Amino acid sequence: MPKSKAKNKEILAVIPISGQQFLVKEKEEFSVDHLNLKNIKIKPYLIIKEKEVLVGKPEVKNYICEIKVVEPIVKGEKKIAFKFHSKTGYHKKKGFRPLYSQIRIEKIKKIK
Repeated sequence: MPKSKAKNKEILAVIPISGQQFLVKEKEEFSVDHLNLKNIKIKPYLIIKEKEVLVGKPEVKNYICEIKVVEPIVKGEKKIAFKFHSKTGYHKKKGFRPLYSQIRIEKIKKIK
C-alpha cells in the first residue's frame, strides 16, 4: 500500500492563562476566567510537533501563541451555596454567576 502524502502538521502547545495551564491547538475556542484584553501574545511552556517535543525553562524560546478574545464577557452557570442546620430553622442560600471570556487560538508560530 502506498503511503498517504497528507501530513499532520498540527502543533500543540501548553500555555498559561489566568494562573492555569491549557493544552491548545490552532483555531481552538474555549472559555477561561474573565480577561480585560482583546488580543494576547503568550509564550508557551511546551510545544508538541509531529516528531518533536520542545520543553521550555520555563518558556519555549522563539515560539509565541497569538490569542484573540472572541467574547469578552460570558456568564457561567449559577453556583449555589446552601447552609442548613437541622432542628434550628437555620437556612442560608447564596449564589453567583462567574464571568468567563471566550477565546480563540489564532496562531502558534515560530518567531526569530
